[in-house]
Amino acid sequence: MARRNDEPTRPVEVPVSLIPQIEQFIAQGGVGCPFYDTAVPAGFPSPAQDENLQTLNIVSYLIPYPERTILVKVPDDAFEEEGIFRGDILIAERETTARDGDLALCSAGGNVVLIRINRAAMRQKAPDAVIHAVVRFRIHTLYGGNFF
Repeated sequence: MARRNDEPTRPVEVPVSLIPQIEQFIAQGGVGCPFYDTAVPAGFPSPAQDENLQTLNIVSYLIPYPERTILVKVPDDAFEEEGIFRGDILIAERETTARDGDLALCSAGGNVVLIRINRAAMRQKAPDAVIHAVVRFRIHTLYGGNFF
């Protein structure tokens, strides 16, 4: 993890035996979670599946480029038919090429909006539209509450 040049530092004493674990933690960007690389049927996984158990760092998976990533809370139900609901969190990347069919954060007419990219329609209806970020993931809670 890179530090900013203006950020102060301080020495810390750690047992030498822990240095490889600390270096791995920093390199991975945090803590990994158990990840089954095979399909898991509804219910509990079989003990035999433990041999397929790997570790997945969810932050590194969802946000491979933190410096280009923005998180956006969905304010309404405009995309409910596509499975995107009020309160969901969208993970979007700036500096990513948008393709037709991608969901993106765009500005048009002074407003920032979430749209499904269709370049032909955009040229006709909103020629001044600017694509700022392409949505890569959606975080949706299943327990019925909101994140924020």
